[in-house]
This record gives sequence, C-alpha cells and structure tokens, in this order.
Amino acid sequence: MGIRQRKPKQSLKHTDYKMKKKKRRKTRDFPVRIKVVRVEKKPCAFGHREGDTWIIKGGKTIEGFCAAAFNVLHPYWRVLRFGGELPWEKNKDKAVICCPDPESCVVFELTRIKK
Repeated sequence: MGIRQRKPKQSLKHTDYKMKKKKRRKTRDFPVRIKVVRVEKKPCAFGHREGDTWIIKGGKTIEGFCAAAFNVLHPYWRVLRFGGELPWEKNKDKAVICCPDPESCVVFELTRIKK
C-alpha cells in the first residue's frame, strides 16, 4: 500500500480566467415614480406635501429628498427597479411605504414605470 501523491495545482493565467468567466445577463432597469399619497398628523418636517412626485432613472438619488425617508424606500425601490415583485402588494408594479417619522407620517407610493 503506497502513499497517494497529489498532482500539483495548475495556476490559471490571466487570459485563461477571462475565457472561463460566465457572461452576465443584462438586468432590466425600470424607472420608478415616487409620489406622496398623504401626510398624516403634522406637516412633514422636511417639507414634503401630498402630490409631490419624483421619478428615479438609474441609480441616482433624488436631490432635496429626505434622507430618512429615502433610507426606508430604498430596498423597495431596488426591487421594483430591477423587475421584482413584493408578494404582499395587490399590484405587482406598486409599493406603499410610510416614512419613519412618528410625528408626521408621510405615505409614499412607488410605481414601476414600464417602458
């Protein structure tokens, strides 16, 4: 009974690595509309009012938008942006999200805009 010897590992050259990489699929990138549906309790401290609307194209943030509200909207915006669905929403192209400020509850509606 002999000792089994392993073959030395072959290192991949840079050119070999490039050839073995899988091609990435191009993801769909939908624009998303953010609209203030209603403001409950007190007026928004940041000045958002019912009817305010923004459209996000690509990955750029909105100038003059409340950072706390955008932080809450961000995960849902990314789902809609890349064609995903939120299982609890009746309309698969929309999401209704509330601002985290307990003093003025601002309700936002995110809508995927199909091209």
